[in-house]
Amino acid sequence: GSMPMNSKLTGRSYTMFIEAQHSEATKEAYTYFLLKYMGFLSCQTNNTDVLLQYEVKTIQSQIIDYILYLKKTLRSSTIKSQISSVISFYMLNDIVLNSKLLFRYVCSVA
Repeated sequence: GSMPMNSKLTGRSYTMFIEAQHSEATKEAYTYFLLKYMGFLSCQTNNTDVLLQYEVKTIQSQIIDYILYLKKTLRSSTIKSQISSVISFYMLNDIVLNSKLLFRYVCSVA
């Protein structure tokens, strides 16, 4: 079998995020989506705590940039689930984002 994804991410923020998920499948998918997001941001570490160092406005800009990037290749339903996991990561670390605003960018193209 494949190596479990969650061995690739570290940090207290990651623990907070992943312990709130109930199924192994969700944990694995959410870890994968978070890894992809960190890759997009060119994070030089596997510690998710680096994602928490920005202002809310900056985080939202980063997510919007990511959505626009994903829109080049993915359908909006796929993007929605990927972005939901990223928003959920921030929410479970007590950073509240304007998800309504963010999801507007997901659906702005057919």
